[in-house]
Amino acid sequence: MAIGWLVLALVAGVVVLNILGPLRGMSEKRMGVYDDMLPGMAVEVTPDNMRAWLVRMTVAAVVLEVLVPGVIYALLAEELGRSGILAGILFWGGAWLVGSVPPMVFEPMQLHVPRRFVLHNMVWSLLIYVIIGAVGGAIYPVG
Repeated sequence: MAIGWLVLALVAGVVVLNILGPLRGMSEKRMGVYDDMLPGMAVEVTPDNMRAWLVRMTVAAVVLEVLVPGVIYALLAEELGRSGILAGILFWGGAWLVGSVPPMVFEPMQLHVPRRFVLHNMVWSLLIYVIIGAVGGAIYPVG
């Protein structure tokens, strides 16, 4: 396993995530995805708890959307003897399908969540996963 390339691919994935994350947040506000939620459902971020909330969200996103899938991708790429943009997109797309879609499908059935909230988050999470997969697959070599 090319540890140096893996670290570089993971760092690039984290950079992509930290560029697209705020864009996703701005899109949520612009599209009003929280407008029809029941009172108290959305986390109220105040100046007092903003730093801790941002740290928790960032660490969770980096670990679950970049680091864990990135290491698994590297192991599979080495075992299969192939890597690249398409392989990365397919792998992270599969990770999105298995890890992100089920909660988004069941969420509206368990809670009163607006349909646009679910659709918005499905589209944005797929976009983020595909771009991270393309970058990770392009950077990580096999051999």
